[in-house]
Amino acid sequence: MAASARDAGPLGVRRTSPPLRVRRVTTAREGRPAERSDDHYRSDAVSFGAHHSTGNNALARKPAG
Repeated sequence: MAASARDAGPLGVRRTSPPLRVRRVTTAREGRPAERSDDHYRSDAVSFGAHHSTGNNALARKPAG
């Protein structure tokens, strides 16, 4: 996706540059939604790693580089 005018200013990037977009929905054990998120990041400043498991939910955010 291209950065909108709303994203470009706070992220400090040119409009239409490609930010990293992370969409997620966290659910309770019963399956009902508990949290919804649509986050935008500078792709040159952050990277993500995710390991999905029913026994462990380890989401790690690391600086790029």
